[in-house]
Amino acid sequence: MVGTKSNTCSPTFVGDLTDEAKHLINSALTPSTKASYQKTWQKLIEFLGHQQISLPLQLAQVANFIGNLFTKGLKPATIASHISALSYVHKMLNIQDPTALFIIRKALKGCENLTPSADARLPITKAILDKMIINLPSVVRLHVHQLLLKTIFLVAFNGFFRLGELVVRSKQSIGRVLQRQDILFTWEKGILKGVELTLRFFKNNKTNKPVTIFLSALPSSPRICPMNTLYAFVNTFKHNTGPLFQHTNGQYVSAHFVAEQMKKLITFIGLNPTQYKGHSFRIGAATNAASLGYSEQLIQKLGRWNSNALQRYIRIESIRM
Repeated sequence: MVGTKSNTCSPTFVGDLTDEAKHLINSALTPSTKASYQKTWQKLIEFLGHQQISLPLQLAQVANFIGNLFTKGLKPATIASHISALSYVHKMLNIQDPTALFIIRKALKGCENLTPSADARLPITKAILDKMIINLPSVVRLHVHQLLLKTIFLVAFNGFFRLGELVVRSKQSIGRVLQRQDILFTWEKGILKGVELTLRFFKNNKTNKPVTIFLSALPSSPRICPMNTLYAFVNTFKHNTGPLFQHTNGQYVSAHFVAEQMKKLITFIGLNPTQYKGHSFRIGAATNAASLGYSEQLIQKLGRWNSNALQRYIRIESIRM
């Protein structure tokens, strides 16, 4: 049971707000952020156990919660996100926010200092991607799996996709990954010119509106052409509904399956599998675009970034790999 102490700053009573004001405030957060904030409070309640929770939270409760999250191995950025969720509720109620206190700031700083800050994930460059495609038959036995993985790799790289936008991480995300019915091939005078992929759910989608990603043909590089590969994929697997990436038996492709096959493939071509993960396609896409002279604003748009976070992904020094 969460209560609010009456001897702190006066809370803003929701009952005094007009429907228009409530609507604006409720629209400040995306549905995914709201769900994330709710999970944070659930974690806090589990951590505090039988302790009575009242607002504002006590300084010790917040500090100890940070210590608990750090002990569990959560990254500093993830811990900071959890604390932001606690802060948000205090600010919305217009009560004293313990997360803004000096001790909490220093606890978060301590998490950063005790955790290696460098992102160990390296970009999958076009050269590495080409090696992966060439060597797929040497690592993956079934032809349908070869085509499946090749399609995922090429779409992820060329569309700046997060792996979780393409393949299922949990049963709850089955309807949130790219769907088969959201794929549209475009033709001109009987010639296949490109493919439109409509992504309806993605991180930082504040407008809740879908975005359409267009992949064109690469006639000079047929082996790594995402359009032709995707066309071959849909004509081989033939399902018309559900997640785009399914096995031939209709089972959705899991992120775990892709990660395991990637690990084998990366090892086979002589690279360190701990440095190349699903997100390496997205890092590689940003790095490749920067090397081609694309503006930061354009890369931000292509990758659906809402901030300068993309700067963490551009690894020009890795281009020659």
